[in-house]
Amino acid sequence: MKIDSGRVSLWLEELRSGSGTPLLLLHELGGSSADFTEQDVDWPGPVYALDFSGHGRSGRCLGGGYSPEVLTADADAALDALGYACVVGVGLGGYVGVLLAGSRAEQVPVVAVLPGKGLDGGGASPSFESAPKPSAVQAASASHDLQAEPATDPVVVSTLSADPRPSDYAPLFAEGAARVAIIDDGSPMPPWWHTTAKTRAAKKLRGDFQTAMETLRGVLGRLPPRPTSFEGTSFNQVPDSENEIHSDEVAQQHGFEGALVPGVTVSAYLLHPAVEAWGVEWLRHGRASVVVKKPLYDRRKFRVEVRERGETAYEAELVDETGTQCATARVDIPLSRPEPPQRRGDAPAEGKSVPATTEGLLELKKRGVGAVKIPWGAGSPMETYTRDPGNMPKLLRIDEGGYANSSFLLGTTNWILAANVKLGPWLHLQTDSQHFAEVPKGSDLYVEAAIVDLFKKKGHEFVDAMVAAFLPNGSPVMSTRLRAIYKLRG
Repeated sequence: MKIDSGRVSLWLEELRSGSGTPLLLLHELGGSSADFTEQDVDWPGPVYALDFSGHGRSGRCLGGGYSPEVLTADADAALDALGYACVVGVGLGGYVGVLLAGSRAEQVPVVAVLPGKGLDGGGASPSFESAPKPSAVQAASASHDLQAEPATDPVVVSTLSADPRPSDYAPLFAEGAARVAIIDDGSPMPPWWHTTAKTRAAKKLRGDFQTAMETLRGVLGRLPPRPTSFEGTSFNQVPDSENEIHSDEVAQQHGFEGALVPGVTVSAYLLHPAVEAWGVEWLRHGRASVVVKKPLYDRRKFRVEVRERGETAYEAELVDETGTQCATARVDIPLSRPEPPQRRGDAPAEGKSVPATTEGLLELKKRGVGAVKIPWGAGSPMETYTRDPGNMPKLLRIDEGGYANSSFLLGTTNWILAANVKLGPWLHLQTDSQHFAEVPKGSDLYVEAAIVDLFKKKGHEFVDAMVAAFLPNGSPVMSTRLRAIYKLRG
């Protein structure tokens, strides 16, 4: 397939299709993706091989300008196309693989470095004596487009045969990588290879290409379970809600086809793969940013398409049966979490609602949002986000794991707003949320909020609010920034 690095067109060869974690193969200096066509690549997922700039079918750089960093940008473009991949690099490709793995540790769980051509040298200090200048003839022959026939630019061979960088340059990236496997076949290796092998993330192994593949499969088997795409049928749990946008009659008055599935339910569909894959770990530490872009109507078939972005990270989109992209999400378990919110002990909201006007929301922002208490258990609102509760993960089914689901937890942001504002039909649009603990069946949640922004756009009136939910002992469950249209135009 053709991809764009921003400088030249690159060729990314799909050697084998499939599902699962992709494998990205990076060739040696003067090689190409064709180097791997005869290899016995034993891998459980799809396999791709990249032609670097100036190699194979990929375009050439005008005037030369090849460097390990330029080729790392090539590999980064391939990684962006795949989302997430294990990497094997040979020679120059191994050097580039180390730079890529150190720069994109969340997207490259492991890189294997094999002996091969490219970047000999690299002593204790930088040296530019061996760095050649491309001739005018070579420079004039450059083409940014894909090559009709595979070929190697002579400039790239002369430029990247030796490395002016000191031998401790590549190890700086290796230290930031998740895992580096250095494969030693007994042949002489350049200084950067030996210094990289001594880094924290590196493991040196005697063997060959098959040793590299065995090592990568072993790492793959120890990685967290992968979130997967899924299909379902939408479910409007609240057709009789006080928010009448979830009824056919009122939704149609505002130009919609029919009742809208709640935004928090659409969000739960996008977060469903995280719970399936990561379980309680997601409920304790997960983070998500969800944007509802178009309405999802009741009883519509939909598909949530997942694209991995790391060991515990993915992007997702929800597309309905008409092909409309209804919502998107970025989901992960971060390496470090922000400071948890602290419960303020806000006064309850009872009997203090303001009108759904700019003046009313400004008054609420000034005086403070009233807190609400919301119980979780059988019969709670949003107890299920699927028509058949058996289609939810066992962890979230009220009669099994019993933990609060994302539709309920994000629903707390709606309920505290509704408890403080006399709302008409309104829309939940976006949440940026951080989990801090799971919520067992039978728990009461104490929810506090603050208005942080008000604005108008295309006739609609918007509110941004920071919402935090706590268990009775004051420990935080979730913090969320909510964006909603509290007053529709017209």
